[in-house]
This record gives sequence, structure tokens and C-alpha cells, in this order.
Amino acid sequence: MAHLTGPLFSEKAQKQLGKKLIYKRRGKKNILTKYSKPGSVTPFTPSGSQNTMRDYMKDGRLAWAGLSVEDKKAWRDFVKPKRGA
Repeated sequence: MAHLTGPLFSEKAQKQLGKKLIYKRRGKKNILTKYSKPGSVTPFTPSGSQNTMRDYMKDGRLAWAGLSVEDKKAWRDFVKPKRGA
């Protein structure tokens, strides 16, 4: 990111120039950034620990869905914050 003084021969410039450069303003600074196509990120592959955590969350959701209404109410009362604690 480059900080500019007088971008494009003006006091402030905004928007993009072709499909190459983007002129922005952040606060009182003029900034020049490279154009990047939205959604052009490389495909994300989750790690083993991320998959493990996702499985834990899925198991928790399924366990919660299997609880009776009384059990859900009892759990909500148990985790409700106590006043003055």
C-alpha cells in the first residue's frame, strides 16, 4: 500500500483505474492498492484440528436438538447468570 500526495494530479482521488489500481482515502491519507478480483482467493482447505472442532460443534448441535423441552429449560436456567455474583 502506497501513501500518496496529489494522486492523479488532484488533491484526492478515489475509485479504480482500469483493472490495475485502486485509489482510496483512509482518514486523511490517500492510498494506492493493487486491484484484486472479488472472490479470487484460492480454495480454502481446513486443517485437521479445524475439522475436529467442526465435528464437536456438529455433535453439540445434534445433542441439543435431541433434548426434551424440559431438559432445554433446565439447562437454560442452569447457565443463566446470577445477579450479584
